[in-house]
Amino acid sequence: MSSVVNTSRARPAPRRNLAVAAGVTVLIIGLSMRVPIISVSPILASIQAHYGLSSVSAGLLTTLPVLCFGALAPVSPLLQRRFGIERTILAMMLLICGGMLLRTVAGSAGLFTGTVALGAAIAVSNVLIPGLIKRDWSHAAGPLMSVYSMSMSLGPALAAVLTVPLSGVLGGDVRLTLLAWLFLPALAWLLLRLLSAATVPASAPPDGAAAPTGGLARDRLAWQVSFYLGLQSLLFYSISAWLPSLLQEAGLSEVSAGAGFSVFNLVSLLGATAAPLLAVRLRSQGGLAAIGAALWAAGLLGLLAGPAGGWWLFASLCGLGSGLSFSLALTLLVLRSRDAGQAARLSGMAQAIGYLLAATGPLVAGWLRETGGDFTAPLLFLLLAVPFLAVAGLLAGRPLYVLAAAGTPAEPGPP
Repeated sequence: MSSVVNTSRARPAPRRNLAVAAGVTVLIIGLSMRVPIISVSPILASIQAHYGLSSVSAGLLTTLPVLCFGALAPVSPLLQRRFGIERTILAMMLLICGGMLLRTVAGSAGLFTGTVALGAAIAVSNVLIPGLIKRDWSHAAGPLMSVYSMSMSLGPALAAVLTVPLSGVLGGDVRLTLLAWLFLPALAWLLLRLLSAATVPASAPPDGAAAPTGGLARDRLAWQVSFYLGLQSLLFYSISAWLPSLLQEAGLSEVSAGAGFSVFNLVSLLGATAAPLLAVRLRSQGGLAAIGAALWAAGLLGLLAGPAGGWWLFASLCGLGSGLSFSLALTLLVLRSRDAGQAARLSGMAQAIGYLLAATGPLVAGWLRETGGDFTAPLLFLLLAVPFLAVAGLLAGRPLYVLAAAGTPAEPGPP
């Protein structure tokens, strides 16, 4: 990686311990991009009481980061070209720290302002991490994307499990509880800073300078990757929003419904870890995309048929499909790009479209449930999205580069 004071590209020193250090750094950065926002949900009622928030305001508090993800994703490549990938990510880790501090010291105004700062910093980092891996660690793209994808699933799980006990240890003080996770972005900043100093500079053009000219908005492959990321996000956020209610409506207790949701999230770690390791070894990733879509279809059909007897199996199938599809979508951002600049631009476009689609999924599912009185129509709506997910994945999985001449093959996988 490049040093912090030099924006030119850097080539990692050929030492195994640097690859391990890069993996640990990517893991902590990934946790820093999820835990600070997810940790709000388990203590949301306490936050409402402490800050005097209405239900609408509390809902806005949890929605703001997702809105930032979609709105600010296209800004990230501009920051990358101006300051370099590494400097920008380092600044974003500091902004996360500042947002976490602000939401605990300035009342309700600081709570919302700090949340927007968090969302903005995470939105930029979401886009740039694949480009960072593409630039400096393409030889280890599979393992690092596996670690990164796993951290995206592990972060929410840690926040969900540990935040309430942590609040108890801190005497129920919501400000201290929200601030307790500050060590993650601070540690991420330190690790990335140290890793930067341990790399060997290489003569190369600045970040993104080697990317071919042309607009991604006119590139079919870019749209196919974007829709694949968007459709898997739609399925994930819809199931995340409604699975506990669906299981309770099917006759499960609140505890069993919560266990079903935990199974969905925990099993997704398996798919998220395995898919990138497999993807970089394959010339075409369409087969993996088809497997992920098939897992989604099997799980959703099982939930539609009646989950009372096999909720754990159907939740597991959805979780495997979710983890595989999500991590594959992130890996495609690297495999379909020639360099870090393209990876950042493709990531910005795909995540802007993806979070827009993701926001519509739970809303449409909720409206269909309200209209039909049960979860039959929402599940059919999600099942309808699965074939489109499969087609987008098959097309996005072809061994091509974005912004390449028609038919020009890519060379995915380790060099």
